[in-house]
Order: sequence, then C-alpha cells, then structure tokens
Amino acid sequence: MSQARKYLARSFFFLLYQFLNYRYEKVEVVFISHTTHAERVSEDDFFKVASTGGTLISSALDKELEIIEKEFHPNAWNIYTFYCGDGENWVSDNEKAYDEFKKIKDMNQLVGYCEINENYAPLSDAPEDLTPSLPWGTFSAWKNEESDNLWSNLSPICDNKFKRIMIGSADHIWTAFTYLFGGGTDE
Repeated sequence: MSQARKYLARSFFFLLYQFLNYRYEKVEVVFISHTTHAERVSEDDFFKVASTGGTLISSALDKELEIIEKEFHPNAWNIYTFYCGDGENWVSDNEKAYDEFKKIKDMNQLVGYCEINENYAPLSDAPEDLTPSLPWGTFSAWKNEESDNLWSNLSPICDNKFKRIMIGSADHIWTAFTYLFGGGTDE
C-alpha cells in the first residue's frame, strides 16, 4: 500500500477509534496488521509501524476468527469488524477471503470493508444526487467489475450488516464514516 493510501486508511481508523472511545464506556479494540502474515499488534504499532509485502487478506480474517474464538464469543460480545486496505489481494485468496468475510458477518453486528484508492472519485459530490439503490461511497467509476476483484466478489453479501466503502481522498472519510453508521445499504 502506498504512503498516501496508508495515510487515508490510518485517518479512517483514527476517526473510528476516537468515535468508539467517545461513544462507548466499555470497548475492547483489537488491532490486526497483515501482509501475507497477520498478527495482533498494539494501538501504537498499528498507527505507527508500516508493513510491506504482498497481501493475503485471509491472513487477517483468519487471525480475527482465531481471536474471536479464544476471547470474544459472539454470545457474550457485540462484535464489529472494520477492514481497510487498498483492494490488492492475491487472486487465489479471494474465494477464501469471501468465505471468511461471510463467517465474520454471521457473528458480527456490522462489518465494514473499506477500500482505499486515490484514483477513486464518486460520480457526484452530493450523496442525495444518487439513486437510493446506489449510495455514495459504495461504487467506483474507475474500477471495472472483474470476477477476480474482491470488491466485486463481496457484492452478494452486502446489506445493512456488511457494508463496502471506497475512499479516494481525505474528503471522502467523513462521508464514508457516516454511511457506515448511518444505515445505508450497498444494494
């Protein structure tokens, strides 16, 4: 992920982290960082340490499922997952990532999949200019719908419990954030 994309992802997560700590008295946040290998990291490392290398999204999802199983049983916890990346993944991993996102969705209150790409531009600057079936931030004018594209492959599981957002600049972060928590769907 480029430095610009990392900045956008970290900005999104920083806003999310501040919101959670402000809104909820008791919250446990688990930070997972990954390339082809995932690990649980401290808040400090998550926001400051840069990792490099190829991307296997399923490695982070595997780590999350492992942590949920050991520490956060869904019967005792309200679980929310937010994944942010540049959309790059090994094509051979997309099916596994899709299956694991489905498992995670089943045990979560909300899953947010955020894709960062500075080439993304919404078709309109005003969310109300779009049709209700295509909320702002859930599609991209630059990205084609190829079968090996994780963004496209996740479409069948999108609903009020699994939301996709695309961020292309810092200006998109707040709108994407309010979409996640404002009730829009990706259908």
